Amino acid sequence: MTVAEQTEHVHESELELYLKDQLSKESLATIDAHLGSCQACSSKLAEQDKCLWYLAELNKDAARDGERRRHPRLATH
Repeated sequence: MTVAEQTEHVHESELELYLKDQLSKESLATIDAHLGSCQACSSKLAEQDKCLWYLAELNKDAARDGERRRHPRLATH
């Protein structure tokens, strides 16, 4: 099923690709139309945007400090 045929909410992985501008023009247009009428997906998009921004900021700070990691730090209990 393509994004254009989708009748349910946009999948989170597609929202991430949307934020990274890594979708086709057709998919972008379909998601734009869906976001215009779906508060749930618009909220998920805003949350993912915050998370991606935060991760990008962490990566900038780590690179400045000379720290290089392939995987993010995991909280231990």
